Amino acid sequence: MPWVGPEAFAFVLYPPPRPAWLAAFERRTGRPIPDALRIVLAALNGCFAFGLALYGLPPSLQESAPRPDDRTLQPLDLEAANRNWAREYRDADGEFHFGGCTWTPTENVGYFCTATGQFRSRRKEGEVLREWRSIHDLLAEELPSVEARDRERRRPTPPPWTAARGGEDQ
Repeated sequence: MPWVGPEAFAFVLYPPPRPAWLAAFERRTGRPIPDALRIVLAALNGCFAFGLALYGLPPSLQESAPRPDDRTLQPLDLEAANRNWAREYRDADGEFHFGGCTWTPTENVGYFCTATGQFRSRRKEGEVLREWRSIHDLLAEELPSVEARDRERRRPTPPPWTAARGGEDQ
C-alpha cells in the first residue's frame, strides 16, 4: 500500500540518550541543557511529529570518533542546532535551540528556551511568534496545529477532470 508510506513516518520517537551523552554535550558546547529539556531527553532522544522536530543526540555522533550514519534514522542534532543553526535566528543569542517546525511551505520556525525558562517559537528574522511557560504548554498547543497543517498538506488534490465546469450542469 504505497499511499500509507508517508504516514509511516509522520510520528517518530527516539529511545532516550545515555546519560553520559548529556554530560558530554555540555562539556563540548559549554552550555547546560535546561532542566525542562533534560527531563524530556530522559524520556526520548528527540522526535519528529507531523513537521515538528525536537532535537536530540544522534547515537552515531556520540562515539569518541563520530561517524555520521545515513543508513539509520536519527534525531536532528542538538549540538549542531546550538553551535550553528541558532545563528540563523536574529536576536536568539543566549537562547537554547531545541527544535523547530514547518511554518509555511517555504519557512520553518525555531523553538528556543530562554535563560528564564520561557519557551518560544521564532522566525529567522527574529519575530517571536508565541511564548509558553513550559514545554508541556508548547507541545499541547503546537502538536494539534502541526498535525492539522500536515493533514492539509497531504490532502489529495482532485484530478482536474472531476472539477465542475462553471455554469454547466453535470
